[in-house]
Amino acid sequence: MKLVEEWNQETKSVIEDLLNSEIQNPVAVFDFDNTLIYGDQGTNLMNYLILNLLIKGNEDWFWDESHWQYVDKKDYENVKLKFNLAYLNKDDVSYAIDLLDEIYKVFYKLEEINLEIAYRWTKILFAGFTIQELKQYSEISFRNALNDKIEDFMLPSGNTIQQGIRIHPLFYRFVQELKKREWKIFIITASPEPAIQAISYYWSIPEEYVIGMKLKQSHGILLPEIIEPYTYNEGKYLNLKKHIDEPITIAVGDSLPDIFMLEKAKVPIFVKRKNKESLLKIAKEKNFYIQNVEYE
Repeated sequence: MKLVEEWNQETKSVIEDLLNSEIQNPVAVFDFDNTLIYGDQGTNLMNYLILNLLIKGNEDWFWDESHWQYVDKKDYENVKLKFNLAYLNKDDVSYAIDLLDEIYKVFYKLEEINLEIAYRWTKILFAGFTIQELKQYSEISFRNALNDKIEDFMLPSGNTIQQGIRIHPLFYRFVQELKKREWKIFIITASPEPAIQAISYYWSIPEEYVIGMKLKQSHGILLPEIIEPYTYNEGKYLNLKKHIDEPITIAVGDSLPDIFMLEKAKVPIFVKRKNKESLLKIAKEKNFYIQNVEYE
């Protein structure tokens, strides 16, 4: 796998025009997972927490049925069983892998119902920590993933998850170029906000310019309750508008939850990835600029 390091011609032209023009209070907004990086730090952190048995399955609130309302009873019981087995056999990673597999089965079934439902359900996996703990785990898992080989890992069920993360050189350089010109640069993500704040320094973007899934807190502990609006679809835009009055000059994103945000930008750049033809079709219909990011 090699990452593309050049702009598509049409996108390059519009960016050059922007950078050479006088814009009052320019604002750039980037999605994070599969945009600023190749890979997904939200799921990478999730995998790390599960495989290291850091998720809070030993606490009653984790299994409260209100958090599992869209999950089949049998799948709920299977996850609970796999957690208990993994917890009793902490020295055998195969049990933790079985747990990870069961959790992904749930996630993929929820995804078939509605992608937002699946994303929201993951809040229970990120709850029960202090913000500082979640940041620490995110930084460790991100650093590990930067050194991991890029490959698919097959779970016992046959489902696969991607291992390894890389920083996209094209967008990294773009962010640095915008910073030189004193643009306001935001990261807006559906992943937990502390998880991405912990690693935004790689791009020299301050934590306060990272906006993501916010969980309520009690006595410094993150709760499995999302502060609305959630940073998904329209929620990305609504959260950004809490921070700025200016219009969005450039928005960059790769997924369905980014479409609304891209529609609001003067220059919307859709990041084209393999096997995402349905999203590419939407992007073309909306006249977004298209930027491919990888090739074999």
